[in-house]
Amino acid sequence: MMLTVLRLGFVAALLLGLLSGISGAEGQPPCTVTVKPGESIQSAIDGAKEGAVICLGAGTYEENITIKKGLTLRGTGAKPEEVWIVGVKERYPVMRIEREGEIEVQLENLTAAEAKGDDGIEVVGKAKAVIRDVQVSGNLYGLDVGDSATVSLTNSQVSDNRGWGLSVWDSATVSLTSSQVSGNVHGLWVRGSATVTLSNSQVSGNEWPGLEVEDSATVSLTNSQVSDNGLWGLLVRDLAMVSLTNSQVSDNGLWGLLVKDLAMVSLTNSQVSDNGYGLVVSGSARVEIKESTLQDNRGCGIEVFSKEAQVRGTPNKMRGNGADLCGFAPASLRQPLAPPDPRPKLVVPTDYATIQEAIDAILPGGTVEVAAGSYEVGLTIWKPVVLLGAGRDQTILEALPERGLVLSIIAEAQGVRIEGFQVKGSKGAGLLIYGREVTIQGALISGNGDDGLSVSGSARVSLTDSQVSGNGYGLSVSGSAEVSLTNSQVSGNRLWGLWVWGSATVEVRSSTIEGNGTDPECQRLGYICNGIRVSGESQTTITDSKIRNNTDWGVAAWLKKCGYYFDEFSGRVVFQGRNVIEGNNKSGNHEGNPGWSGPPLPDGQVCLP
Repeated sequence: MMLTVLRLGFVAALLLGLLSGISGAEGQPPCTVTVKPGESIQSAIDGAKEGAVICLGAGTYEENITIKKGLTLRGTGAKPEEVWIVGVKERYPVMRIEREGEIEVQLENLTAAEAKGDDGIEVVGKAKAVIRDVQVSGNLYGLDVGDSATVSLTNSQVSDNRGWGLSVWDSATVSLTSSQVSGNVHGLWVRGSATVTLSNSQVSGNEWPGLEVEDSATVSLTNSQVSDNGLWGLLVRDLAMVSLTNSQVSDNGLWGLLVKDLAMVSLTNSQVSDNGYGLVVSGSARVEIKESTLQDNRGCGIEVFSKEAQVRGTPNKMRGNGADLCGFAPASLRQPLAPPDPRPKLVVPTDYATIQEAIDAILPGGTVEVAAGSYEVGLTIWKPVVLLGAGRDQTILEALPERGLVLSIIAEAQGVRIEGFQVKGSKGAGLLIYGREVTIQGALISGNGDDGLSVSGSARVSLTDSQVSGNGYGLSVSGSAEVSLTNSQVSGNRLWGLWVWGSATVEVRSSTIEGNGTDPECQRLGYICNGIRVSGESQTTITDSKIRNNTDWGVAAWLKKCGYYFDEFSGRVVFQGRNVIEGNNKSGNHEGNPGWSGPPLPDGQVCLP
């Protein structure tokens, strides 16, 4: 009896084993042929029938492979890196899948690596590739998909390639599920009319950009991350369309998202955080942001450069940015920190703990009074308000640590008055102003990494009894902005003092532009650090002012004769009243005063058309 039971158990085990061999591991079809290291994969492919399963034993295979029929290529190692296919031909992909007709190729549990000057895997024509548990690394380009090919990647990794990790072009379609494009020089590039979807996937740690979408390509991300890329997270341009749902764009070097031209982007229930800038929009791009969070970006949370851009959505959570909103960004995109307060004057910190809470709460036209003290801030002013400090030596607004802005006045904020503050400590600009009818009085703007004060768009700003000193650059005025300086000083900035460009208009009245160009680089020939620099179609009027002791020209246009590489000035500079222009050209790099028609001056004071 015992012997019979043992025999039955043996037969049952044998049958189970046979059934397992027929179906393959985990229900996979069995191997049609097995190739071992030292044998030719290409020979096996050439001799196989459509639908064959070619299994590869663990080890390294040195050859370039072309697949023109439907089949499965499966590594039998415990993990993908146990089966390496290494390219040996110059300028050939490690693996090329192509056919004018439709075929389906499955790649499983292997690594395509070290193409000599070409792609790891290339899929073109009408081919369809199903890629599971595959690693593509160490090539010039990782995975290249074009024509009308279709590729799906699952549990796969495209990493450490010297060019683009994944390039998708023409009308190709690619889907990534639980996969990574990481550690490449460039991450993912989508162009033409290609379509790419990412689900539970990552584009991360690429040296330069993470994801670039252009032409009329379409990309959607769901439950995915674009993070830790060296330049931007996503660049969307031309007529491209991108949607992000339940996704995260974080820790990218410059921008989280840059949207330009006529591109369209939608963000739903997503997070944009810890980037250089969060979301930047220009041109006539269209962006919709709903139920999302933009936080802890070092510059602006949302910056809209162009009034032609259409940016809309629900109020979103915003906090910890250099400033939440900048430029033409609409106030409706931001969830206020406090509800409206009917009192005409609110005091910080008595009535509200933070200045931004008080700004959000005050009714339009009201006054926010800030007591003496030092405040770490990243402020957005989005409506008419008076912001009143105790004096520029007593009430200090300082940028949050490592932030690129102290205060932003968006274009919607018309009729803002700021008085009695010191603005300091930004890694970028101190103040960024797009609003009209802005008055700044009795302010000290100092110790900021870039512009002390940047005025752009169609802003209109009056700076009175104030000082802009010790910044990277003093005051920059661009777009069609208008600025007047009265009884003010622009001095001791590391590069130039005042730059007027675009079609901007500036009037300098009874003011001093002095001692700018303190950076040692300004002594070098060709590195021009003026008191006043003018370019574009700008208009500048200088009345009863002093321009002295600047490292290069006191006043100079962007012209070759002034030391620049090309001519870029067609505007006008007018001198009125009694101006003092002396002691400039501390570098000694400039001779004469080209274009000057006034009283004789020592060399290097003025250079104009």
